[in-house]
Amino acid sequence: FSRSFLARGLFTNRWIWLGVSAMTVFQLLFTYVPVMNRLFGSEPLPLRAWVVVAGLGLAISLVVGAEKLLRARLSAR
Repeated sequence: FSRSFLARGLFTNRWIWLGVSAMTVFQLLFTYVPVMNRLFGSEPLPLRAWVVVAGLGLAISLVVGAEKLLRARLSAR
């Protein structure tokens, strides 16, 4: 929790990528399977909405990773 993924390397933890992949599949099923839409009162999202969600998620991850990296470098001085 204290080390930045930017410092560790993006592909060093395969379990993270497995979790991200599984959650992506479940989210797509929830969003696009008609029976799920009826069950939960949801509806499919347009591609533009996914681009916004992915962009914001990436931006937040990069900011948090950079902040951890900066804190680590400042505390090492």
